[in-house]
Amino acid sequence: MPEKIAITLVFAFVATLLVLRTPGASANPADRVAFPDGEDLAESWHAFPTWGFEWGSDLDLPRWAGGCSDASLGPSGGPHLAWTGATLEGRREGLWIGVDANGARREERSYRADALSGPSLIRDGEGRLRERAEFLDDRLDGLRLLFDGDGRLIERARYRGDQLDGLRERWIAGRLRSRRSYRRGRLDGWSRFRHPDGTLEAEGAWREGRPAGTFRNWHPNGRLREEAEYARGGLEGWWRRWDERGALLARGRAEGNRRVGRWCSWHPDGRLRAEVTYVDGRPEGRRRVWRANGELDLDEEWVEGELLHERDASPAAPDRIPGAPASTPR
Repeated sequence: MPEKIAITLVFAFVATLLVLRTPGASANPADRVAFPDGEDLAESWHAFPTWGFEWGSDLDLPRWAGGCSDASLGPSGGPHLAWTGATLEGRREGLWIGVDANGARREERSYRADALSGPSLIRDGEGRLRERAEFLDDRLDGLRLLFDGDGRLIERARYRGDQLDGLRERWIAGRLRSRRSYRRGRLDGWSRFRHPDGTLEAEGAWREGRPAGTFRNWHPNGRLREEAEYARGGLEGWWRRWDERGALLARGRAEGNRRVGRWCSWHPDGRLRAEVTYVDGRPEGRRRVWRANGELDLDEEWVEGELLHERDASPAAPDRIPGAPASTPR
């Protein structure tokens, strides 16, 4: 099966999108400030721009490739098909039909001067339509629809010259789960994801492939989970995270995509869990971590991103940092 027809649903995970990292941050011990559930503060901050926006709601999409569910596949990854169609001066022209060993029609392709141009259809071994796509000069150009084994739409996307250009929508079990806007192959406009019950899971705006403005995602109960501000493709302003009850778990601020000021996390009961101060993206001054019972677990001194020494642990942590909000509204 030619590459243009055997199109595989590829899930681009976090590493393939924009990953915002302060140089050397992932290897810096000062970044290891954990949430109560064990997540790493720095990892969560770096991953936030892509959380839910590329894979969060799409993990359950069927990994169906070109409608080929048979065990017997051809050299190109598709089923062995026998093709019939017309030629003009030795080049394919018009409708070509591919049938499998049982005589079932599996594919229909439209050609013009030996190039895919027009509608193409792919069916599975049971004759169910699994893909319909428009081509122009061997490139995806127009609407592309994907269906599951029950005939339900699972993806609708618009292409121009093999690049996403317009809305890309995905469904799971008949429910709309994501809607994203593209321009010339890059995210441009709003991206929104929904929980299985249809409530909003995450949203954010993109401009020419870069996050812009406020990104938010929500717990299934409707309470805000994370919020961050972006400008020129990088973090610019506050990043915050809350638990399902609305209690603040962590917060920090960035300028020019570099962490600045005090970054903190809290235990579920509101006791301070950890704090570290950043200057131009590097830890500076004291970095402290407390146990759930309030006992100081770690006390370090940092200078220009380098660990200077550890201090003796103190008996207890303050209940809160002045000015830290206790919770967030729905």
